[in-house]
Amino acid sequence: MFTQDQRLSTDLSLHDKQLESEPFIGHKSTEIEDAQSPATSKKRLWVSLIIVVQWIILGVSFFFNAVLWFGPIDRASVVYSPVHDAIRFHDVVYASGFRSQVTKFQGPPTVEVEQAWEELYPSTMTRVSAAEAAKLANKTVRIPDDPENYLVSIDVFHQMHCLNIIRKKVWGVVPDTYVEEKMLELEHVDHCVDSIRQSLMCSGDVTPLPWKWGKNETDGTDLLHPEAHVVHTCLDWNLLIHWAEDRKIVNLTRDKKPVEEESKK
Repeated sequence: MFTQDQRLSTDLSLHDKQLESEPFIGHKSTEIEDAQSPATSKKRLWVSLIIVVQWIILGVSFFFNAVLWFGPIDRASVVYSPVHDAIRFHDVVYASGFRSQVTKFQGPPTVEVEQAWEELYPSTMTRVSAAEAAKLANKTVRIPDDPENYLVSIDVFHQMHCLNIIRKKVWGVVPDTYVEEKMLELEHVDHCVDSIRQSLMCSGDVTPLPWKWGKNETDGTDLLHPEAHVVHTCLDWNLLIHWAEDRKIVNLTRDKKPVEEESKK
């Protein structure tokens, strides 16, 4: 897609490092020597991953931003989703994730933090009608216990699930069920990282982030830094959740194929 891959990669890497260091501007250079130990290197790796996670959160509006910014589009060129008619957009100022702008989704695992994340995607299994299923570019199957309707998962909820898995891995959450234990295995976490990468590259948020002059915390000199606390046009997440709640599948029989599905084999 890009014609200057190396340059773009370098620029983004420098941009992320600037954001990562912003709250810590002015650390003494002697600390660099302390960062050479294996334990410190591993810690820095996790810190870098946390920064990546924060930037992933900034891309929550994904495809829907592109629809708004680029104006009217030919619906025939967009993969159909039954969500299209239910979604609305509004302007949101992003929190930077630092200092006074830390959100309820950040920080060490607590009951409150875990609940906040769980409420972001109340269900990853959604019911659609036969008429809606007929329009899908990627064909799906009937719900075994509800054969009049069909089963889908809305991809952004899958991405949010994956982001939550990465967050748990970063913070060293101890799994309390066998299913969660399997999800926190490195192979699944690696899947989640690449799934989010593909989603960001497919329909990333292209809102320009401005740069501003600030002060170096050590000596008070002028210093440029990127500003993440800016306005974006976003999908109304609450409306999406309400839509999904109305179509939520609570209990899914996953090991009993309907007769008509067997006949297709």
